[in-house]
Amino acid sequence: MSFVRLSLENFRRFPKAQFSFAETGLTLILGPNGAGKSTILETIYLLCMGRTPRDVRFSSLVHRGSTTAYFRVEAERPSGPGRSVAYLNGSAVVYHEGDQTVRRSDLIGKPPVILFSADEMRIVAGEPALRRRMTDRILSQERPEYLARLKRYTRAVEERNALLRDDMPPDPGSWMALDETLAADGSEILSARRGFLRDVSADLPDTLKSLGSPHLAERIRIEPAETIRGEYLNALIDARPQDRGAGHTTVGPHRDDIRFWDQTLPAAETVSQGETRILSLALKLIESRRLAAVSQPILLCDDLFSELDGVRRDAVTAFLAAYPGQVLLTSCLALPDPLLAAVRLTLTLE
Repeated sequence: MSFVRLSLENFRRFPKAQFSFAETGLTLILGPNGAGKSTILETIYLLCMGRTPRDVRFSSLVHRGSTTAYFRVEAERPSGPGRSVAYLNGSAVVYHEGDQTVRRSDLIGKPPVILFSADEMRIVAGEPALRRRMTDRILSQERPEYLARLKRYTRAVEERNALLRDDMPPDPGSWMALDETLAADGSEILSARRGFLRDVSADLPDTLKSLGSPHLAERIRIEPAETIRGEYLNALIDARPQDRGAGHTTVGPHRDDIRFWDQTLPAAETVSQGETRILSLALKLIESRRLAAVSQPILLCDDLFSELDGVRRDAVTAFLAAYPGQVLLTSCLALPDPLLAAVRLTLTLE
């Protein structure tokens, strides 16, 4: 599954524009800084996930020169219905698959999408929310049932937090029913995340070796950092006094993290900036293999080659040149000859 033509109206820097991409293989997007290269990738991500990778407000995506709070992005497929996302008059977001109005969740994983960007390369050393988001993004694209549970769980957390902030003491029956709902979906989410982490841990050493980093493969391990001790429902009940004082739910999947260890020390304290980037890149390659088992993902690569040395440039070049799906690549640097030879279409912005 791929998108071959993209139309933008009132989106970011584009009052109106249209772009074409190769159906499979590599489309190279060139242009000076500020020309909109990253915006094109952001738009494809939006069409695949229903929101931008930075999860900003839709109002901030409207073309700055526009007099109305409105934008529309639309993509055409080589076969099958097209897709569009519209932000209407500063109020509603409407998703369409062909002529049918759909929910945001109906877009996710159809097709899968993977973004390689500077922000995504902060997975290892960045805030915990980045790692939770990575895990949820991958599992949601792999398993519709995980996405459904995550949506129910998120709504239940919001309801529980509202109950905790209420001046009146919560009704015991309502509180218990809400905690039981949280525990049912939260336990399944935790189980799926643990399985995901076991799989990633098993794949990580060989992936790091393929990137020319056998020393990292021997040193790095990952494990979950959970806020729950014991059975989740009991943990929620035990945490009620603490949660009441804090005004929010303090235990559960929405608070979990992934820890990266360099042997016995936290990796964030010992690995170099270059090693952190390699480790983040390895996680992205694992993500691409996992999602390919479901459906070939679209790869969005934003200035991927900056800060990569020769060995890693060669490894990434080999991966992208042989990739059977659609790849959109922006670059401000001269690309390796083998990658240039694999380019099927070049898009130049001014």
